[in-house]
Amino acid sequence: MGETLLAIVLALFPLVSFAELNPGAAGALGGSGVSVGGPSNITGVILDVITWALGIAFLVAVVMLIVGGFFYMTAGGNEKRTEKGRKFIIDSLIGLVVIILSYLIVSVVNNTIGNIGNGVNGG
Repeated sequence: MGETLLAIVLALFPLVSFAELNPGAAGALGGSGVSVGGPSNITGVILDVITWALGIAFLVAVVMLIVGGFFYMTAGGNEKRTEKGRKFIIDSLIGLVVIILSYLIVSVVNNTIGNIGNGVNGG
């Protein structure tokens, strides 16, 4: 349990570095000068929501992969439990592939729309 918690904390630790210092901005209290980076338009908000949803789906798929492996390893010769574990593993791997491809599609579409919106059209 302790190793799992340590792994999660170490995996999430780099997220702290996404905070952005902006000395020129006045804070809500009039001069803190610290601004946490966040989306400033609706497309940024939508992209953040999609990214978070895909991240959560990825975590669920990984947990289901682990559950499938547990079922498979503890089957003890029981064909029904072995088949259940195998189905969990295959479905989880398919889910992971779909999630990764979805993230790639969202990234490509976002970059394409972002480049069009900024007047960059390849030449």
